Amino acid sequence: MPRHAESAAPTTEAPATAEAQGRRSKSKSSSPRQIPVIGVVTEDEDALGALKPMDLNSIIKLLEETAQDDLEEKQLKSVKTLVQYYQNGFPLRDLAQIFKILNLCAEKIENQPPFLEPAYNIIKLCGLPFLKKKVSDEITYAEDTAKSIALLGNLMKIPSSELRIQICKCIVDFYHAEPSKKHITGYQQASSTYKIQMAEVGGLAKTMVQSLALLENQLVEKLWVLKALQHLSTSEVNCTLMMKAYAASGICAHLNDPDPSGQLLFRSSEILWNLLEKSSKKEIIKQLSNLKCLL
Repeated sequence: MPRHAESAAPTTEAPATAEAQGRRSKSKSSSPRQIPVIGVVTEDEDALGALKPMDLNSIIKLLEETAQDDLEEKQLKSVKTLVQYYQNGFPLRDLAQIFKILNLCAEKIENQPPFLEPAYNIIKLCGLPFLKKKVSDEITYAEDTAKSIALLGNLMKIPSSELRIQICKCIVDFYHAEPSKKHITGYQQASSTYKIQMAEVGGLAKTMVQSLALLENQLVEKLWVLKALQHLSTSEVNCTLMMKAYAASGICAHLNDPDPSGQLLFRSSEILWNLLEKSSKKEIIKQLSNLKCLL
């Protein structure tokens, strides 16, 4: 606008005009700084929910409820949402709550069979690499991780072939985990040996040996447990734990059990050799010195 026109404008309108121009000027200058505040949720961030952490406590509270209409449907829906939310892996910081949810689902399976599927899906996701936000997360959440992994062995008590086999597959994946092809914004994968170390700390090998007693007549499940133990027995720590559960005598006594595939003899023999090499010779001789094992 020409300078003389500005001077000719009524004095009562000048402040309003200046204020409006100030607002426009401020809006133009500040808009670039406002864009990051709004935030753009990328596909990767949205997949993990990086910008809006999931309220796991509300799911736990819902699963603990006993007096609501359509309660089972609501509970199943909430856990299904969790599975979808963490489809690219579990962050270490969330493991304690996630495994509490898994345990609550497992407790319901006997009387509410539909909870088998969400429990199965959570265990399946445990086969993916865990995620860390900070380098220090592996140390910070070590205790939670060890306790969570130990729970996998306890879940072998649930009389579901499907669930037991998935637990064994998950353990085998600890040793053959493939890096995720999808980058998760703000997260890195925990080290490839982290789960193996935490399984040792949590005593998983001992509970897996104990689970064999539940599988006397389930050959397929037994072979999967032996496959998991075959991997676990590559560690001296795990061999010591397995010997505390009388693995040598328990496995040797069943070497001649019927098995058309031949896997039982092969896997059992390798486990026994690992025990001989990596655990107390005195203890293994003691466990094998009985008529059943000699026969």
